[in-house]
Amino acid sequence: MFGTMATRAARHEAVHRPLWLRVLWFVLVGWWLTLFTLTIAYLCLLTVVGLPAAFWLFDRVPLVLTLKPRSQWSGDEVTGTITQGPEQLSLVVRALYFVFVGWWFGGIWIVGAYALCLTVIGIPVAIVMLNVLPAAVTLQRN
Repeated sequence: MFGTMATRAARHEAVHRPLWLRVLWFVLVGWWLTLFTLTIAYLCLLTVVGLPAAFWLFDRVPLVLTLKPRSQWSGDEVTGTITQGPEQLSLVVRALYFVFVGWWFGGIWIVGAYALCLTVIGIPVAIVMLNVLPAAVTLQRN
């Protein structure tokens, strides 16, 4: 019980870093480290063995870019109730989508999101794009 509350508190604190720190991080580190992270993640995505690592890295891209974790707060984390997530498409459909569309569409999506990050004014749109990257690559529903 205490471990869960500590985890929630740590997540809550991580989300509320001062804006000046997040801006400084982006200017000095975030923009180039994000490119490195996205490149490694995409290369992992192209191998079956690297898929778990790719999605682990994709989930952390907003954190690497701006020190803000991927937006995924749900009622489960607030209330502590256990509910089933959204219904996913069948594994066969998602696998076929990934093989024929997802791997190359994901690459285009990544390049577009990263280009928006570099414009500074496009960062909010880029963050949204990076948050939905797993859906663009595999049709995963959050």
